[in-house]
Amino acid sequence: MQKINPVKEECIKRMKLLKLDKKIINDFSKLDKIYISDINTGYSQINEKIEKLIQDYEKDYKIKIYHVIQNSSQHNNTLFFLYVNCNPNEWKNEKRDIADGFIDALIYKVIITRTIFKQKRTIGINMDNGKICKIVYN
Repeated sequence: MQKINPVKEECIKRMKLLKLDKKIINDFSKLDKIYISDINTGYSQINEKIEKLIQDYEKDYKIKIYHVIQNSSQHNNTLFFLYVNCNPNEWKNEKRDIADGFIDALIYKVIITRTIFKQKRTIGINMDNGKICKIVYN
């Protein structure tokens, strides 16, 4: 039996803490598939552009991204990349934050076609039946 990577195992634990849909968790666990949750429409597979962003961010920030949340309107699109950092010493506190409804995310915001910012920030998430229904950040 193959040993699971500890960072990936931590990603799966966080997905379960967030109570993401079982399909999202199982596909990540078995197929390394990452989904995007849209506040308005539910979840779907990521596209090539987002896959490229994930690869770049994982390399640049030394993190493992396990889920993406999209919140969009007519003129702006904000992506929240949920991740595990590669420092296991921080995992316990980060999981405590998740239990309290907060999670670290890498935020990528685009207004019209111009990238406004990319930054790490703590966000609040509300869940309903395995789907993300609200994000709070400032």
